[in-house]
Amino acid sequence: MKILVLIFVAVAIPMATFAGNGEEMTKILGVKLGNDTTLRDVEKRFGKGRVIETGEAGEYKATVCYYVPKCQTKVEFWSDELGGDNHDVIGFTLTRTKKNVTSCPVINASCEELHLANGLKLGMKKSDFTKTLGSGIESVEGFYQKGFESRKPLTEKERLKMSKTLSSAIASDLIWDIVVFVRGAFNRGGLDILQVSKTQTF
Repeated sequence: MKILVLIFVAVAIPMATFAGNGEEMTKILGVKLGNDTTLRDVEKRFGKGRVIETGEAGEYKATVCYYVPKCQTKVEFWSDELGGDNHDVIGFTLTRTKKNVTSCPVINASCEELHLANGLKLGMKKSDFTKTLGSGIESVEGFYQKGFESRKPLTEKERLKMSKTLSSAIASDLIWDIVVFVRGAFNRGGLDILQVSKTQTF
């Protein structure tokens, strides 16, 4: 009985960690969502693309796209108002499309490189998608989505940066409020659109 209990605990811990913050799903093609990655960094990695800006204020969005022909997938990296003037990368969207209709620069990546943590990938069944994300999934305007909330203290580098505009006492007490959002849209062939975003606020 003791052996069975130990095995169960070992299996349950990683699953609980994953369901708690969603951080594992915020990386694609070597690009990690967060305040240290900008759209310019993305262009340096994959080649210069055309940054398309739409909307204003709270509706503002800046997007750069690429196309992976081997997988017939469009990959979009985007920023919004929270990304600031540097266009920090807030999210990415993967869309299955047979044609590169928007003339996005081509990335010669493998399909496996477009898979996210825990087997999350385009083409998967809705039942597998919901099982991967766990409970609390909502259906909104054709998308199945879930938000993962967590908090973490600032790094020493971040505190030093913030202390230039705030007092050291205030900067030392700041905590990041982090929200990772995962959204998926399906057709008969499985997951057709996969979107992940990450926001960090105080």
